[in-house]
Amino acid sequence: MNEDVLHGRAERNEEFLCSLRLALEVAPVEILTNGRRYIRNHLGVLKELHDRYPNRLTLRITIESPVESEHDAIRGRTTFAQTVETVRELGEMGFVPVITAERPLLHENSPEAIHLSYAALFPGIRIEVTLIENMLEMGHQLVKLAAEGRKQTPEVFITTKCFGALSKSPESLMCHFSRCIQKIDGQLRYYPCPVIYDDERFDMGGTLEESFQRVYIAHKNCYDYCMKGRGASCRTNTI
Repeated sequence: MNEDVLHGRAERNEEFLCSLRLALEVAPVEILTNGRRYIRNHLGVLKELHDRYPNRLTLRITIESPVESEHDAIRGRTTFAQTVETVRELGEMGFVPVITAERPLLHENSPEAIHLSYAALFPGIRIEVTLIENMLEMGHQLVKLAAEGRKQTPEVFITTKCFGALSKSPESLMCHFSRCIQKIDGQLRYYPCPVIYDDERFDMGGTLEESFQRVYIAHKNCYDYCMKGRGASCRTNTI
């Protein structure tokens, strides 16, 4: 997010676009977005980059539920309509939008039913759907916990035995082969992944080269997202 864009002083975040162009020269890039107002100001440039770097640029958009009222209850009134319109425009541009949702919030039981319920929102457009198997105590979940007077669950100490017990390879985790760029206090910082944010313990530096260091699976979200339950991973399976 750019303060000038946020407050209407600029239409586009040129710093973001510059960084995106440089990144696409090196590797595939995923943009995580709610698909609403601010990303829409950048759709024209994203289309140009999509055409210039085929199959390298992916947009992952959160739609909490294929039911408008259920999505808006979490994200705010009218947000469903805005996000759906953005996904439609991306599909018409040639993107294959990736819809992300948290499985515990959905009524449908089978992957096929979930995919069909989202696909029905976008006739004639190819989409992918990925599911987060476990609820994360961040964002709207923190608000819900506070409203119910509940405390966050404590952090869990993860050992190498956890990987063996779950038959999971450390190399399968996103933090083994990827980095996430976050803007904190006006500076770009490298983090292991998108579900760890603004935590100095996991700040891996201000350059990609600095971020080439060992990552310790020691954050609460490492357990909640990647290890527990069905063993969700940052690279969720497409359905």
